Amino acid sequence: MTNQQRKRIVAIGEILWDIIGEEMHIGGAPFNFAFHASQFGHDAWLISRVGNDPLGREILSTVRKMGLSPDHIQVDLSKPTGAVNVSVNMFGEPTFEVAENVAWDHIAATQAQLELVRSADVLWFNTLAQRSKASRSAIRRMIETALSAQPDVLTVFAANFRQQFYSAEIIQESLQYCRVLRLGEDELATVKRLLGRTRVSDRDFALELMKTFGILMVAVTYAARGCALHTPDAEIRSPGFVVDVVDTVGTGAAFTAAMIAKLLEGARFAEVARYSNLVGAYVATQPGATPRFDRYTLGRFELQQRQ
Repeated sequence: MTNQQRKRIVAIGEILWDIIGEEMHIGGAPFNFAFHASQFGHDAWLISRVGNDPLGREILSTVRKMGLSPDHIQVDLSKPTGAVNVSVNMFGEPTFEVAENVAWDHIAATQAQLELVRSADVLWFNTLAQRSKASRSAIRRMIETALSAQPDVLTVFAANFRQQFYSAEIIQESLQYCRVLRLGEDELATVKRLLGRTRVSDRDFALELMKTFGILMVAVTYAARGCALHTPDAEIRSPGFVVDVVDTVGTGAAFTAAMIAKLLEGARFAEVARYSNLVGAYVATQPGATPRFDRYTLGRFELQQRQ
């Protein structure tokens, strides 16, 4: 990838420890997305916050070891580092218990972070990190700063609903800022319910969102059944991959990172959908949210799926 092809991708939100049984894995959808974006060769950054504690210091060290810079991960002197208890059922589907009032609930829009987002080509944000007023306000300020500096910055909103940490207000305000929306099937149903549109088809609802909020594309994932990419002019469906699932933690972030990477390449929508499904499926076959992969690994995996 040349320097011209290499884009600056910034994710804003939580970084934490996923506690699965007796194991701990670094996680949080923003971090997972940034890590996978870096695996596609882009200059990826995370804006988040950890505590001034052993778990926070371990996060900073781990981020560095994984090839990302921790320079924009703030350190909170009073709040603890975030953690999530993850339970995975027999189908590899996770449920989450997210600790409250932790460091990433107090992300600040400092001058350093505002300078970073002004230079972003892609800005990713989600719902969970907006559960607190402090982080929500900081995230909004950073998005507005990025849009003011570069009106064509690609803002990506990922709806990830955990416990009670979302609302119709947060969703509607977030939709006003986004150009690409990524939803899972369950999240789509929740958004329809919160906006009073449960009887509308997925396609018609996507069209409504694009028209109302100026969104360029709505991507909906359906697990093993693949995905649908909605644009104002077309609906592109791509079948999924039937795989032996280890766990699905991180698959949405991996799918989104692959989708954005292909969109930045200018790939056709059918290829964007196919490749994003492939990457999400591969991550589902691996333990943890951030397995390493490269083009060779993904190519070999795809060949195995065709046999």
